Amino acid sequence: MSIFIINPGSGPVRGATHDNAAENITEFTIDLGRRFGYRNFQVTDLGREEDGRWSFEVTADGRKHDVDMPGLPLRQVNYGADPADDIWDFPRLYVDGCSWVWTFALNQFEDEDDV
Repeated sequence: MSIFIINPGSGPVRGATHDNAAENITEFTIDLGRRFGYRNFQVTDLGREEDGRWSFEVTADGRKHDVDMPGLPLRQVNYGADPADDIWDFPRLYVDGCSWVWTFALNQFEDEDDV
């Protein structure tokens, strides 16, 4: 018998709360500002939850994306904040329906003209 894992962390998020997801989306916008220098943000809570992830529409300097944010405490979601992080231990965010761990989810907001 073989086990084949494609996207670790993409399953349901147990013990998640809306409050944690809301705090995380705020931190996500702060990281967007740090990484890309974006200054103008608008976050809309879309009022949807699925498998422990809450949906938000995030606009950063005109770049608009839907982000499904896990509702665990930030330290358990923000993969890449600590160099010792193990990717297997972190749930994925969904940006426009595609799954990413935190540090790579940020890149979905990168200005395509800069690529």
